[in-house]
Amino acid sequence: MPIDTQGRIDRLLLRLQQGGLVTPRATLYAEGVKTKLRQAQFSLENLRRLEHLQDQPDTQDATTISTAQVLLNVSEQVIYYCDCFWDFLRSALDIAGQLVNELRSLGISERNVDIGSSWYNKVQSTE
Repeated sequence: MPIDTQGRIDRLLLRLQQGGLVTPRATLYAEGVKTKLRQAQFSLENLRRLEHLQDQPDTQDATTISTAQVLLNVSEQVIYYCDCFWDFLRSALDIAGQLVNELRSLGISERNVDIGSSWYNKVQSTE
């Protein structure tokens, strides 16, 4: 059962607007989160489409012509959409972090709101 994240973000923004807490930047960040989550969903749907497919062996010889040339074979598409999924998801978390920074007036520079580097720095400090 999919989670209605876009609807939840819209409802959160509406509640914040009613309380006078939403700035144009917060709205922009909320829309950014929704966009990145849609992109992650698109990648995931493509991975599901590829789930049961296999790379086709190249059976072309001097007497045949390939009728379907593809830029990426199935394995390469899986790698591509996996990379896209995680990149989009991480980006959505970064934008959500900036949204929290904006709504809570934390005063953290937008450049420093980075989920990935925060996690990386924490791991490095424990080693």
